[in-house]
Amino acid sequence: MSMAGLDRPRSLSVVLRRALWIVFSVIVAVLVILTGASVANFTSVVLAKATVYVVLQYMITYEGLAPDGRLASDGSVNVEVTALVENPSQRSIHFYLVAYSGWIRDGPAEAGLNESRRLSDNLLRGPEGSMWFFRVFGQSAEVGLDPVPARANRTFTFTFTTSAASDPVRFNAIRNITDFAVARGGTAASVPWNQYLFLVFTIDGVPEASSPTAPSYLRDIRRIERELGVNIAR
Repeated sequence: MSMAGLDRPRSLSVVLRRALWIVFSVIVAVLVILTGASVANFTSVVLAKATVYVVLQYMITYEGLAPDGRLASDGSVNVEVTALVENPSQRSIHFYLVAYSGWIRDGPAEAGLNESRRLSDNLLRGPEGSMWFFRVFGQSAEVGLDPVPARANRTFTFTFTTSAASDPVRFNAIRNITDFAVARGGTAASVPWNQYLFLVFTIDGVPEASSPTAPSYLRDIRRIERELGVNIAR
């Protein structure tokens, strides 16, 4: 009796086991590659959230100062915020939200000359003791600006303005505060300000959570939030 017929099933079994082993090895290799890519992807997002930083510069100007240094009724107060955004990460980022608040120190309220305003002012405690600040600006807006590329930086400028035409109540309060400083030998520019900026960026390539009931970490994973300054709003 020939042995060839008996060896054929055994040979087929060996071939089948080898084929299955090759398929299994390929699947494992693919999974390892996909896992590595997923880990690298997640790591790049984490690094972007951790390493992006912002350097700010504020410039406050008073337009329409009278010869005696007082702010005229047709003048204005302008705040220019320059934000240098440094992005050392491997992901490009995009501006999503800018929220700015600016307060001027309320000398008349601190001196007891305007009790009603003092009651609505915001308190800041510092080395000099308690200081009262009148809120001039409190604005936020979603913005669409050029992205900050990976491993690069970009400078953005935001301008905030108030006048009698745009907000007479706040502007008259500013005039009262700066007039108080001028009457005591100072200038409008010498009155201290407290400023706060809240910025939100989104990370390129990270999808937004599709469901409002998604866990908070899924809703926030694509966002980078930066708070700069002291928020003294009540």
